[in-house]
Amino acid sequence: LNPSDSMLVVLDDPISSVDVDNRLGIHGFIELQIAKILEGSENVRVLVLTHDLTAAREFDKSAISALPVRVPKHGQKNNKWARVSYVLRRAGVECDSNPLQAKELEKLNEYSALLGATYQYALAESGTTEIQDLTVGNAMRRVLEAFSTFIYRAGILDPVLSEAYSSETSGRVLSVDLRAGHRGFLHESSHAVDSMTALRSYGGMDGLDSREQVLHVRRVLAFMFTLQETHMRRHLPQGAEKYVKKWQKELLS
Repeated sequence: LNPSDSMLVVLDDPISSVDVDNRLGIHGFIELQIAKILEGSENVRVLVLTHDLTAAREFDKSAISALPVRVPKHGQKNNKWARVSYVLRRAGVECDSNPLQAKELEKLNEYSALLGATYQYALAESGTTEIQDLTVGNAMRRVLEAFSTFIYRAGILDPVLSEAYSSETSGRVLSVDLRAGHRGFLHESSHAVDSMTALRSYGGMDGLDSREQVLHVRRVLAFMFTLQETHMRRHLPQGAEKYVKKWQKELLS
Protein backbone atom coordinates (compact mmCIF):
# COMPACT_ATOMS: atom_id res chain seq x y z
CA LEU A 1 0.00 0.00 0.00
CA ASN A 2 1.01 3.56 -0.64
CA PRO A 3 0.56 5.85 2.36
CA SER A 4 -2.18 7.73 0.47
CA ASP A 5 -4.17 4.63 -0.54
CA SER A 6 -7.68 4.18 0.84
CA MET A 7 -9.12 0.74 1.45
CA LEU A 8 -11.93 -0.99 3.33
CA VAL A 9 -11.01 -4.55 4.36
CA VAL A 10 -13.98 -6.76 5.35
CA LEU A 11 -13.49 -10.10 7.14
CA ASP A 12 -16.77 -12.03 7.26
CA ASP A 13 -16.78 -14.56 10.11
CA PRO A 14 -13.09 -15.49 9.68
CA ILE A 15 -13.11 -17.93 12.62
CA SER A 16 -15.96 -20.45 12.64
CA SER A 17 -16.33 -24.12 13.56
CA VAL A 18 -12.65 -24.93 14.06
CA ASP A 19 -10.83 -26.59 16.96
CA VAL A 20 -8.90 -24.57 19.54
CA ASP A 21 -5.44 -25.05 18.00
CA ASN A 22 -6.54 -23.96 14.54
CA ARG A 23 -8.58 -21.12 16.04
CA LEU A 24 -5.52 -19.69 17.76
CA GLY A 25 -3.40 -20.09 14.64
CA ILE A 26 -5.94 -18.44 12.35
CA HIS A 27 -6.53 -15.62 14.80
CA GLY A 28 -2.80 -14.93 15.18
CA PHE A 29 -2.31 -14.88 11.40
CA ILE A 30 -5.22 -12.48 10.88
CA GLU A 31 -3.98 -10.19 13.64
CA LEU A 32 -0.55 -10.02 12.00
CA GLN A 33 -2.01 -9.25 8.58
CA ILE A 34 -4.28 -6.52 9.97
CA ALA A 35 -1.30 -4.88 11.65
CA LYS A 36 0.63 -4.89 8.35
CA ILE A 37 -2.31 -3.41 6.45
CA LEU A 38 -2.85 -0.62 8.96
CA GLU A 39 0.84 0.23 9.01
CA GLY A 40 0.73 0.70 5.24
CA SER A 41 -1.76 3.56 5.20
CA GLU A 42 -3.70 5.62 7.69
CA ASN A 43 -6.63 5.68 5.24
CA VAL A 44 -7.41 1.99 5.71
CA ARG A 45 -10.34 0.67 7.76
CA VAL A 46 -10.85 -2.96 8.80
CA LEU A 47 -14.31 -4.38 9.47
CA VAL A 48 -14.60 -7.79 11.18
CA LEU A 49 -18.03 -9.50 11.20
CA THR A 50 -18.80 -12.46 13.44
CA HIS A 51 -21.72 -14.19 15.15
CA ASP A 52 -19.37 -15.61 17.82
CA LEU A 53 -19.06 -13.44 20.95
CA THR A 54 -15.82 -15.18 21.96
CA ALA A 55 -14.25 -14.41 18.57
CA ALA A 56 -15.51 -10.83 18.77
CA ARG A 57 -13.85 -10.34 22.14
CA GLU A 58 -10.61 -11.87 20.88
CA PHE A 59 -10.49 -9.51 17.89
CA ASP A 60 -11.35 -6.58 20.14
CA LYS A 61 -8.31 -7.40 22.29
CA SER A 62 -6.20 -7.94 19.18
CA ALA A 63 -7.09 -4.46 18.01
CA ILE A 64 -5.27 -3.01 21.01
CA SER A 65 -2.01 -4.73 20.10
CA ALA A 66 -2.41 -4.64 16.31
CA LEU A 67 -3.29 -0.98 15.91
CA PRO A 68 -0.08 0.95 15.24
CA VAL A 69 0.77 4.23 16.90
CA ARG A 70 0.53 7.02 14.34
CA VAL A 71 3.68 9.08 13.95
CA PRO A 72 2.67 12.59 15.07
CA LYS A 73 3.25 15.54 12.82
CA HIS A 74 4.99 18.62 14.14
CA GLY A 75 3.01 20.14 16.98
CA GLN A 76 0.55 17.26 17.23
CA LYS A 77 0.12 14.76 20.03
CA ASN A 78 0.73 11.06 19.59
CA ASN A 79 -2.50 9.18 18.93
CA LYS A 80 -3.68 5.67 18.13
CA TRP A 81 -6.19 4.25 15.73
CA ALA A 82 -9.68 3.98 17.14
CA ARG A 83 -11.55 0.70 17.57
CA VAL A 84 -15.31 0.49 17.91
CA SER A 85 -17.50 -2.57 18.52
CA TYR A 86 -21.08 -2.74 17.30
CA VAL A 87 -23.85 -5.24 17.97
CA LEU A 88 -26.68 -5.84 15.51
CA ARG A 89 -30.04 -5.74 17.26
CA ARG A 90 -31.93 -9.01 16.98
CA ALA A 91 -34.95 -9.33 14.72
CA GLY A 92 -38.40 -8.65 16.12
CA VAL A 93 -37.39 -5.82 18.44
CA GLU A 94 -38.69 -2.36 17.67
CA CYS A 95 -35.79 -0.03 17.02
CA ASP A 96 -34.96 3.18 15.23
CA SER A 97 -33.56 3.41 11.71
CA ASN A 98 -30.10 2.37 12.91
CA PRO A 99 -30.06 -1.29 14.03
CA LEU A 100 -26.39 -1.11 15.11
CA GLN A 101 -25.51 -0.26 18.69
CA ALA A 102 -22.02 0.58 19.95
CA LYS A 103 -21.22 -1.89 22.73
CA GLU A 104 -18.35 -2.74 25.05
CA LEU A 105 -18.03 -6.46 24.35
CA GLU A 106 -16.74 -7.29 27.82
CA LYS A 107 -20.12 -6.23 29.22
CA LEU A 108 -22.04 -8.69 27.04
CA ASN A 109 -23.08 -12.09 28.34
CA GLU A 110 -24.20 -14.63 25.74
CA TYR A 111 -26.05 -16.77 28.27
CA SER A 112 -28.07 -13.78 29.50
CA ALA A 113 -28.78 -12.75 25.92
CA LEU A 114 -30.10 -16.22 25.03
CA LEU A 115 -32.15 -16.36 28.22
CA GLY A 116 -33.55 -12.93 27.40
CA ALA A 117 -34.46 -14.08 23.88
CA THR A 118 -36.34 -17.12 25.16
CA TYR A 119 -38.12 -14.94 27.73
CA GLN A 120 -39.23 -12.49 25.03
CA TYR A 121 -40.54 -15.44 23.03
CA ALA A 122 -42.46 -16.71 26.07
CA LEU A 123 -44.09 -13.28 26.48
CA ALA A 124 -45.78 -13.52 23.07
CA GLU A 125 -49.54 -13.22 23.38
CA SER A 126 -50.49 -12.19 19.85
CA GLY A 127 -48.35 -14.66 17.91
CA THR A 128 -44.67 -15.13 17.23
CA THR A 129 -42.62 -14.34 14.15
CA GLU A 130 -41.29 -17.00 11.80
CA ILE A 131 -37.69 -16.16 12.71
CA GLN A 132 -38.51 -16.56 16.43
CA ASP A 133 -40.12 -19.95 15.79
CA LEU A 134 -37.05 -20.93 13.79
CA THR A 135 -34.50 -20.08 16.47
CA VAL A 136 -36.19 -20.59 19.85
CA GLY A 137 -35.61 -24.35 19.97
CA ASN A 138 -31.87 -23.99 19.57
CA ALA A 139 -31.71 -21.03 21.98
CA MET A 140 -33.66 -22.94 24.63
CA ARG A 141 -31.42 -25.97 24.22
CA ARG A 142 -28.26 -23.89 24.69
CA VAL A 143 -29.68 -22.18 27.78
CA LEU A 144 -30.66 -25.50 29.35
CA GLU A 145 -27.30 -27.08 28.52
CA ALA A 146 -25.43 -24.22 30.20
CA PHE A 147 -27.83 -24.26 33.18
CA SER A 148 -27.53 -28.00 33.78
CA THR A 149 -23.81 -28.29 33.01
CA PHE A 150 -22.42 -25.40 35.04
CA ILE A 151 -24.81 -25.49 37.99
CA TYR A 152 -25.52 -29.22 38.32
CA ARG A 153 -22.62 -30.65 36.29
CA ALA A 154 -25.07 -32.89 34.52
CA GLY A 155 -26.76 -33.19 31.13
CA ILE A 156 -30.30 -32.00 30.40
CA LEU A 157 -31.75 -35.49 30.75
CA ASP A 158 -29.78 -36.43 33.86
CA PRO A 159 -32.08 -37.47 36.77
CA VAL A 160 -30.38 -34.88 38.99
CA LEU A 161 -32.57 -32.12 37.51
CA SER A 162 -35.82 -33.98 38.17
CA GLU A 163 -34.60 -34.91 41.63
CA ALA A 164 -33.71 -31.29 42.40
CA TYR A 165 -37.17 -30.20 41.22
CA SER A 166 -38.83 -32.83 43.41
CA SER A 167 -36.77 -31.65 46.37
CA GLU A 168 -37.72 -27.99 45.82
CA THR A 169 -41.46 -28.74 45.39
CA SER A 170 -42.11 -31.18 48.23
CA GLY A 171 -42.04 -34.29 46.10
CA ARG A 172 -43.76 -33.10 42.91
CA VAL A 173 -42.96 -34.93 39.69
CA LEU A 174 -41.55 -32.72 36.93
CA SER A 175 -44.26 -32.27 34.27
CA VAL A 176 -41.98 -30.65 31.69
CA ASP A 177 -40.49 -32.90 29.02
CA LEU A 178 -36.92 -31.66 28.78
CA ARG A 179 -36.41 -33.75 25.65
CA ALA A 180 -38.95 -31.80 23.59
CA GLY A 181 -37.88 -28.92 21.42
CA HIS A 182 -34.31 -28.43 22.55
CA ARG A 183 -32.46 -30.29 19.86
CA GLY A 184 -33.29 -27.43 17.53
CA PHE A 185 -31.32 -27.12 14.34
CA LEU A 186 -27.72 -28.01 15.09
CA HIS A 187 -24.81 -26.74 13.04
CA GLU A 188 -25.28 -29.10 10.12
CA SER A 189 -28.99 -28.53 9.63
CA SER A 190 -28.81 -24.80 10.38
CA HIS A 191 -27.22 -24.37 6.96
CA ALA A 192 -29.55 -26.81 5.16
CA VAL A 193 -32.01 -24.22 3.90
CA ASP A 194 -33.93 -26.61 1.66
CA SER A 195 -34.58 -29.14 4.39
CA MET A 196 -35.58 -26.46 6.91
CA THR A 197 -38.03 -24.67 4.64
CA ALA A 198 -39.59 -27.99 3.65
CA LEU A 199 -40.65 -28.70 7.23
CA ARG A 200 -44.14 -27.77 8.37
CA SER A 201 -42.99 -26.52 11.77
CA TYR A 202 -39.91 -24.47 12.50
CA GLY A 203 -37.69 -24.16 15.57
CA GLY A 204 -36.93 -27.82 16.17
CA MET A 205 -40.22 -28.45 17.99
CA ASP A 206 -41.84 -30.89 15.56
CA GLY A 207 -45.54 -31.42 16.14
CA LEU A 208 -46.04 -28.23 18.18
CA ASP A 209 -47.68 -25.10 16.83
CA SER A 210 -46.42 -21.65 17.87
CA ARG A 211 -48.82 -21.36 20.81
CA GLU A 212 -47.75 -24.73 22.21
CA GLN A 213 -44.10 -23.74 21.75
CA VAL A 214 -44.70 -20.56 23.77
CA LEU A 215 -46.31 -22.56 26.58
CA HIS A 216 -43.45 -25.05 26.54
CA VAL A 217 -40.82 -22.30 26.81
CA ARG A 218 -42.77 -20.74 29.69
CA ARG A 219 -42.76 -24.05 31.55
CA VAL A 220 -39.03 -24.53 31.04
CA LEU A 221 -38.28 -21.02 32.35
CA ALA A 222 -40.60 -21.64 35.32
CA PHE A 223 -38.81 -24.93 35.99
CA MET A 224 -35.40 -23.20 35.97
CA PHE A 225 -36.74 -20.41 38.21
CA THR A 226 -38.06 -22.99 40.68
CA LEU A 227 -34.64 -24.62 40.95
CA GLN A 228 -32.45 -21.49 40.94
CA GLU A 229 -34.43 -18.33 41.69
CA THR A 230 -31.43 -16.16 42.57
CA HIS A 231 -29.56 -17.26 39.47
CA MET A 232 -32.54 -16.55 37.21
CA ARG A 233 -33.15 -13.12 38.74
CA ARG A 234 -29.57 -12.25 37.90
CA HIS A 235 -29.78 -13.22 34.23
CA LEU A 236 -33.39 -12.51 33.23
CA PRO A 237 -34.33 -9.04 31.91
CA GLN A 238 -35.55 -6.45 34.39
CA GLY A 239 -39.22 -6.91 35.21
CA ALA A 240 -39.30 -10.56 34.13
CA GLU A 241 -39.85 -11.93 37.65
CA LYS A 242 -43.53 -10.92 37.63
CA TYR A 243 -44.30 -13.05 34.59
CA VAL A 244 -42.01 -15.97 35.40
CA LYS A 245 -43.61 -16.30 38.85
CA LYS A 246 -47.00 -16.44 37.15
CA TRP A 247 -45.75 -19.23 34.87
CA GLN A 248 -44.23 -20.95 37.90
CA LYS A 249 -47.63 -20.94 39.63
CA GLU A 250 -49.21 -22.47 36.52
CA LEU A 251 -46.49 -25.12 36.38
CA LEU A 252 -46.91 -26.06 40.03
CA SER A 253 -50.69 -26.35 39.55
